[in-house]
Amino acid sequence: MKDIVTESTSFSIEAFIPLLRERLTVLNPYVRQFLVGWITVLDGTPDIHMVEWLPHLLDGLLNMLSDPNREIRQQADTALAEFLHEVKTAAFVDYRRLTQILVRHRCACKRACPSNSLAGGTRCLSGRVHKVPSCAAMLLKVVNTI
Repeated sequence: MKDIVTESTSFSIEAFIPLLRERLTVLNPYVRQFLVGWITVLDGTPDIHMVEWLPHLLDGLLNMLSDPNREIRQQADTALAEFLHEVKTAAFVDYRRLTQILVRHRCACKRACPSNSLAGGTRCLSGRVHKVPSCAAMLLKVVNTI
């Protein structure tokens, strides 16, 4: 079905991304797997430059990194790692928006547990697991070099 949609001449990425973004907040693990699958398929489609749409998806993908389901965390991390490679070579990247999202996530984790150092996967006193993904940290490094 994804092949049919992405090869269709009437498919509009401009109309699809807002729908995808809206659903990235859903907590159902099956829906989340489905959404990351769509992001991956769209990212692999040559005619669609998903890095341009990354600011619309980054927040949801970063939230998935703290999902209780290990498979969802891995899929989100893989998708983010692929975006990182694309960010390094893309002709245009909205670094300002990406940085704002990354900073907002970091600050949200600090507020949730100020004692947490945010070192990969530490569990704070509230029982919440905080993780700064390696790809998000690397993306921040890329932004800092510009």
